Amino acid sequence: MRSQDEPTHQFLATIQAGGKSFEKVLVKAYLPRRLIEPLRLALHPPKEQVEQLMRHFEFSLHAEVRGFTGTTEGVFEAKRIYTEVGTTKAWGMDLQESQIEAVPYDFAKWDLRAHSDTPQGEVEGRFWLTPSQLLGPAKSVSRSFTGEVKVKTVRQLVFTLNNGLCLSFDFVYRHFDQENGDHVSFSELVANFKDKTVIGSVKNVQAKCLDALDDFLLISSFAARHRCICLGWEAWDSAGSVTFYRRGLTIPKAKDKESTRDTLVDLQYFEGFIKLAYARFLEIEPKEYLRQALYAVTAKGKTVETKFTRLFSALETLVLKHRREQNTESIFLPEEWKKIREDLEKFIKQHEAFAGETPGRKQKRKQVYEKLPELNRISFPTAFTDFCQSNSIKLDDLWPVWEKQDTVSLAVIRNRLVHGEPFNHRQLQTLIKATDHLEWILERILLAVLGWSYANSSVSEQHLRRMTSYLDWKDMNLD
Repeated sequence: MRSQDEPTHQFLATIQAGGKSFEKVLVKAYLPRRLIEPLRLALHPPKEQVEQLMRHFEFSLHAEVRGFTGTTEGVFEAKRIYTEVGTTKAWGMDLQESQIEAVPYDFAKWDLRAHSDTPQGEVEGRFWLTPSQLLGPAKSVSRSFTGEVKVKTVRQLVFTLNNGLCLSFDFVYRHFDQENGDHVSFSELVANFKDKTVIGSVKNVQAKCLDALDDFLLISSFAARHRCICLGWEAWDSAGSVTFYRRGLTIPKAKDKESTRDTLVDLQYFEGFIKLAYARFLEIEPKEYLRQALYAVTAKGKTVETKFTRLFSALETLVLKHRREQNTESIFLPEEWKKIREDLEKFIKQHEAFAGETPGRKQKRKQVYEKLPELNRISFPTAFTDFCQSNSIKLDDLWPVWEKQDTVSLAVIRNRLVHGEPFNHRQLQTLIKATDHLEWILERILLAVLGWSYANSSVSEQHLRRMTSYLDWKDMNLD
């Protein structure tokens, strides 16, 4: 039984920091027992290296592990590590003990011993994923009076990424003993693969698979309304194996209680959705606009103000993409607008409200000149309306984005937030309901962009009628 205070591995590493190399630094690695737990490293440099290492915030390490024959059997490697805190204990004049706590952006453990039972050219392994209600398999468990337990897989998703890698989503079961004697067992979501054509070697997993996997997980996260990310992988081929920990991401907080009503796309539709949406996603170029919007709608903000601003920004991102595709950013072409602007500046300078060379008149002219480019820009409400019409997006039952009706528009709320106006308690109630609507609007838009009917989702009129915010929002304002 290993205590959490006990390192998983110890090794002597070469540290690279600030263009300098530090040899034979003792490193203790504390690998997580659960994938979502943090991974930490503790460096124990000798006295002459402590002060120099503490001057550097970022560094890398490389360590080779040799067997009894003297050959290198393993490698520890981390390309980006960040210093967290350093401490030194002095036990006497010439005796001191130093420790530098560090957080790795990535950490790899390579086993270079050959696997004779793995065919040449075959790479097998699994990606480690955070929990997902839609990707996890359904299993039935039966227990006998004899103590026998049988587990049967009822439903399991198998999906092929655009790079040709076929993934099978399943659970792996882990366990450990606690210091008080309790035995803890749990399951974690993985994506298994066995490949002979795409990867080629365990060294190529990241380069050939990670981008495609991340895009797939982003779309499935959108459908689940909860982020699912890859935290690393373990893979092996005939030449050896690698265990890679990926820590350059914010790990999503697990839900305390999951319900089938929490997802945007119901489980019964998910397989059809992910096939259609992933194929549509691959067709869209450039993808960064869509990625940014999907990240925004699946992220978790700390406050309702943060969430509203993030969602509205994603809405503007999607409309901006439409503007540029349809060439509807400007009213006039650059050469036409140049002549028009020159004429406007002459008119302004001659107008009695601006004429003269006093500092005050010059300042007024300058302020008006700076606003002139806005005259050549097609208004955002016009672009938004055209975007919704082009994609057949129905929003007339939701909070108005731009139209000024009896209810304050979402655009007005956004402007007040970004300009720093404080909200009182009653106004916050309006903001909370408006944020719900803004999220539903963005979800309907993204579903349309990805080719899925919102009628088969949790933002259909039928589903939203259960929500108080959907039924009670008209005539709300910020007065």
